Amino acid sequence: YMMAWFYKIINYFTTMSIEQSAVLFPVFMFALTVIAFFLFVKEAFSENLGHLKASIIALISSLFFSIIPSLLPRTIAGIPEKESAAFLFMFLSFYFFIKAWRSKTTKSSIFLGLLAGLATGAMALSWGGAIYVFDTISITLLIAFIIGKMDMNKVYSTSIWFAVSILLMTVFTAGRYLSFLQNIQGLLPLLIIVSALFSLVVYPKISHRYKDKKIILNLPPPIFSILVVSILAVIVIGIIVGPSFIISNINSVKDNIIQPIRDRLGVTVAENRQPFFTEWGSDFGPYIKGIPVYFWLFFIGSAYLFWNMLSQLNKKNRYILVLSYVVFLLAIIFSRYSPSSIFNGTNLASTSFYVIGVLLLLGTFWNYYYKDYKSNDTDKWKNIEIGIILIFSFFILAILGARSAVRLIMLLGPPTSIIVGYFVVSLSAHLGAKKENSSKIIPWIVIAIVIVSSMFSAYAFYQGSTNLARGYAPNIYTQQWQKAMSWVRDSTPPDAVFSHWWDYGYWVQSIGERATVLDGGNAIAYWNHFMGRYALTGTSDRAALEFLYAHNVTHFLIDSTDIGKYSAFSTIGSDENYDRASWIASFEKNSQNSRETK
Repeated sequence: YMMAWFYKIINYFTTMSIEQSAVLFPVFMFALTVIAFFLFVKEAFSENLGHLKASIIALISSLFFSIIPSLLPRTIAGIPEKESAAFLFMFLSFYFFIKAWRSKTTKSSIFLGLLAGLATGAMALSWGGAIYVFDTISITLLIAFIIGKMDMNKVYSTSIWFAVSILLMTVFTAGRYLSFLQNIQGLLPLLIIVSALFSLVVYPKISHRYKDKKIILNLPPPIFSILVVSILAVIVIGIIVGPSFIISNINSVKDNIIQPIRDRLGVTVAENRQPFFTEWGSDFGPYIKGIPVYFWLFFIGSAYLFWNMLSQLNKKNRYILVLSYVVFLLAIIFSRYSPSSIFNGTNLASTSFYVIGVLLLLGTFWNYYYKDYKSNDTDKWKNIEIGIILIFSFFILAILGARSAVRLIMLLGPPTSIIVGYFVVSLSAHLGAKKENSSKIIPWIVIAIVIVSSMFSAYAFYQGSTNLARGYAPNIYTQQWQKAMSWVRDSTPPDAVFSHWWDYGYWVQSIGERATVLDGGNAIAYWNHFMGRYALTGTSDRAALEFLYAHNVTHFLIDSTDIGKYSAFSTIGSDENYDRASWIASFEKNSQNSRETK
């Protein structure tokens, strides 16, 4: 719909074909996305650092965001992917959410919450990656609620955001997104909202009535409220739906963290494959003597941001919390290092390292927070900025995404750009302001290393994106497809039905203008199994023809790249014992030992 509207709007100003407008669509949308990204980053830091520093951070972050190679396939001219538009709505959601949170009046808070909801709903209608908006805001809300930053204005704006986004998603998809409310990711924002209401309205009455009892006073009000609401929710859901609903959601969360894509169709799609750090870490070079410069910039930069986020705590507690954060970060990144290492992502060592890292951070946070609660000194936690909490939530979720599927590596581009931008500006300002002393040269050396490393990374990203972009220009392969589909349009009847592996479905439909059995939507997944088993790896002509006849197939299409895809469709076409799973190896011709006999 957005591409159709873009075509109609642009033709008010000039004459352009549908194809030309589709070519320009991702570039135009990404230009708007960079503006929204700039506004979001500036808003996230303005409260803490002032408008000038926040603007400089936003500019540097926007530079990296614009040139990082992992985003290029989704935003380049000629590939009208949905992400170029979806990212626009993502950053508008974050921007309006922070604005609503900081609003001083109820009316403006509700209005900005409405805008955040519209943006989130629009993203969900554009791309399923909207789950990252819900997850990021949910984690942000949970942390903010626990440290005591929620009041009624924030409950109002959050409720409006959630209600409007769900309403938009439901109405414009004929209820397809209702299943979203049947898992823990969809229910978490609602759980936090109800818990906040309980804490603000019900808890004061209970605590006053039972002030001499020990049933609630040993826990901070937010924690007590979450426990009560969660227990009630489990009871109600267990009665209405059954306990299997709760168990399946727990297993789903576990699977999403360790191994998110398990089905054959999912894992054989190249961009759905779960990568190792040795694969996705290379996207965040450039390398100097085997060291990925940009990766360590955002790794160290995130620890520096974490340190500054906890500025109200005493130094000892901050040191220990930052150390636990570093271990946590090492655990979620390096617990899936390479298939041949001790940390292969699935063995006991990997899962243990992963779990220990998470528990260490949560346990350290709880230890210091609970101590401050017992001593009635939790106000310092309330000073943690909501924008920084949101950036960290987004960053951690992006790392989990990068280790879960190849196609989600691109999500690390935005938060790492923000962290590197902050690291350059904040560290330079902090070290540069140090008083003159004998070791003055050391801070300037550190500043120089960080700035030069950032400039080197930016230049390498620009060069990498430029070279990568040239590879997306029409090549011999795509020209062959244009000619082949021209023949299809001119030489086959309009009611022809084509059969082939699913990769080519949309090309045959859009360029060849003919119906296909399979396509990239994979709406009926077991048809892929039949195609792989009977048509592409079958041992019986009759079985293959029966499958094709059942779908009124008139033409069968084979592409040279099917040789490399043989492992995919033989795996999907296998039975439960993987009887067909195989691959076609690469062979090299030895001209000296080859003789042509005709």
